[in-house]
Amino acid sequence: MMEHRIANARALGFASFAIGVWMYCMVLAGWFPQSVLVSPTMGNVATAVTLGLLIAALASFLRTDHWAAFFFMFWAAVWWGVRAGNGPDQAHMAYAGWFFAAIAVVSVILFFAALRDLETLPVRLVSVGMALVFISWALGAWGLGFFTGLAGYIGLVTAVSAFWAAAAEALGGEVGKGGARSTSTTTATGA
Repeated sequence: MMEHRIANARALGFASFAIGVWMYCMVLAGWFPQSVLVSPTMGNVATAVTLGLLIAALASFLRTDHWAAFFFMFWAAVWWGVRAGNGPDQAHMAYAGWFFAAIAVVSVILFFAALRDLETLPVRLVSVGMALVFISWALGAWGLGFFTGLAGYIGLVTAVSAFWAAAAEALGGEVGKGGARSTSTTTATGA
């Protein structure tokens, strides 16, 4: 039973994810200028988020929590790209729109995978939220500028959902495996 010797890293993964989404989406929402994306602070955020997601992905894989392992590894790769690219190139935004649309497709797939468990509300909100963020961001990249700001605000709500998922994990439940359970329920079922 190696999976019980490995710490449940979902709290770390969702918290890392939430921090990254929050920091990036504040810029998309227009709270801060685009120049923040190439700042040393954002570079440090991207590095920390990527490392947190990679650790969570590895621990989730070792615990045989494959959905979480894929989720955290996918977003670690996206953040690695953010760190390498330091923000979108305005001259090629229409091309970037196709990339954003592809990420939206992966987010929709992750949402449908999260539907298999009836008690994963924050995880489902994170997945569908990211799909909406990237659909809106793609529309913004294709010339509908209003949608870039909308993507930012949807991302901020999604970050709050990820913080919720992290808190639920840290408080004793495994969000992807039934949510936080009370002691009386566990005792009553004999688990």
